[in-house]
This record gives sequence, C-alpha cells and structure tokens, in this order.
Amino acid sequence: RLSDRLLATAEAAADGTARLALPPGTERVWLAAGGSFVYVDEPVEVALTSETSGEPAVVHTLLGALVEGTMTGPGGEPAAGIELDLEWSLNAALQLGGADAARVARDTTSADDGRFVFRAVPVGRALFIETEEGKLARHFTEDVTPVAGERVRVDLALFEGGVVRGRIVDAKGAPIAGADVTSLGRSFFGNPTEDLGDAKTEEDGTFEIVRVTPGKVWVNVKCDGYPDDLSEPFEVENGRVLDVGTIELDPGLALAGIVRFDDGEPAFGAELALSPDLSENLAGSPVDPRAYTGADEEATTDDDGRFVLAGLGEGPW
Repeated sequence: RLSDRLLATAEAAADGTARLALPPGTERVWLAAGGSFVYVDEPVEVALTSETSGEPAVVHTLLGALVEGTMTGPGGEPAAGIELDLEWSLNAALQLGGADAARVARDTTSADDGRFVFRAVPVGRALFIETEEGKLARHFTEDVTPVAGERVRVDLALFEGGVVRGRIVDAKGAPIAGADVTSLGRSFFGNPTEDLGDAKTEEDGTFEIVRVTPGKVWVNVKCDGYPDDLSEPFEVENGRVLDVGTIELDPGLALAGIVRFDDGEPAFGAELALSPDLSENLAGSPVDPRAYTGADEEATTDDDGRFVLAGLGEGPW
C-alpha cells in the first residue's frame, strides 16, 4: 500500500542519478519521478534490506507533453482562481476503459495572471480541458492530441453563461417543491455528458439555474416518487434567460406486493431492491436508459409484509 507520507525528494543530476536521504529504520519505499515532461506510470516499490543496500534502484520514466495557456474573463481580464481539469476525450476514455482512463486525471488552478499549466501529460490520445463550477459558466475546450516532448498552447475565454428557468408540477398541475433540476450539456452520440449547473425547486415549483454554459442544453429533473425526466435539448445563449416553461412529471409505474415466510406469515422489515434486467441487451440491442429510471428502487416491508416500489420506468426489472 502506498504511503501518503513523502519521505524525501531530490533533483536528478545530468546523468539521471539521484540520492535520497531516508529516515532511519525505513524498510520499504515507493519511488516516482516527474518534471515538466517526464513522469512514471506507476511508482517503483523498493524493499530496503542488507542485500539491496548500495544497489541503485532504477525508475523508468515516460516522456509526456506540457499543456499551458491563459484564461480570460468576459471582459478580457485575467481569470484567476479558476479550477481546471485535464481529461481524456470521451472517445479516448471509452477506448481505454475506466481504470486506464483515470490515469490522465490532472487538475490545477489558474494563477493571478490567468495562466495555467499541466505538466507531464500522457500523449497519443485526445484530451480536453474543462473548468469546474464557479463564478463563471463551465468551459470545455476542443480536443487536443499532444505528442511526446511537445509544448501545447490552449487559451480559454470564459463566459458569464445563460440562465435557465421553469416550473415543475405534478399530473394535477400542483407545484412540486424540493425537486433537483440539473442542466446538462456536451453531448456524446446525442446524449448529454456534463453537469452545467443545478437548482432545487421552490415551494411554487419554480427553479432558476444560473451560469449555464451556452449551447445545447438538456434539463433533467429528479424527485422522490417520480421517474427522472430528461427534456429535449434547448439552445442557451450567453447573457440571455431561457424559460423552458412548465414541466409536468409523470408518476411512472409502481410495483407492489407482499413478502411472506414459508409458513405464510408476513415478513416485517424485509428489504427489497429493484435492479434493471439487462439480459435482453446481451446481444447489443439498443436500450433506452430512461426505461430503467426509478425514484424508489428500494423498499422495506411494513407490518403486513407489504411493499411498494414507485416512480419506475418501463424496465424490464
């Protein structure tokens, strides 16, 4: 297991060697190396014994790239203190798979003059830069594919963003308070992939999401007792207010029943969980993910062994 405690650091000499002064009694260390362009994929584990004493440990580095740039605000002023993440493009992440895709994760914060830098960036596949939620709308760059030893320049001009507002009601037209409303964007194969901002509905069912990234935006509503409701896409303009009107939540389907013991007595306090049945999709047939949305996919039986799982999509479950 890697220790969170940094024991020693040293700068490599011209011949690539380095000497680390370790605390007395150290029995095992993990060595890593990094700089503006070089990095290691995994730290090298070294057991310190009498047999290894004096023997040099070898750390093999990889040559990456350096990605840098400047961030400016809506008026052209430097955008300081903005959190940025460097991620694989969606296509690259799918090709690599979850474990390998996580390795590229780099984050930084823009300096007072708006400058930022990502050092020792893995190469050979497309990446993009995204900003986190803050005082300005989130920003996503076009994909870049750096090569080993390259210095890549990416400048970002941030927007104030738009405003998305509307109202959530039930099938009878009554307002729904406390629903979670999220604006989604950055589509991949026609489906949104990024959270652009969120809000909760007020007592009268209204909501307002600010600093929404301009472009194609979906509105997704989550509320206890209802299936998730994902809208058709809207076009959001910078500095403008978009009123999506009234969104009526469908109560969805419900599954009810009784749980009994072998002797026929009701099972009080039994916990049930509902899961999607994806067996029909093993051959690759298309499945609408909204068929598996459900607000209450868990339930506990009452004194009579009864349960209700409500707000479900069509399934199958």
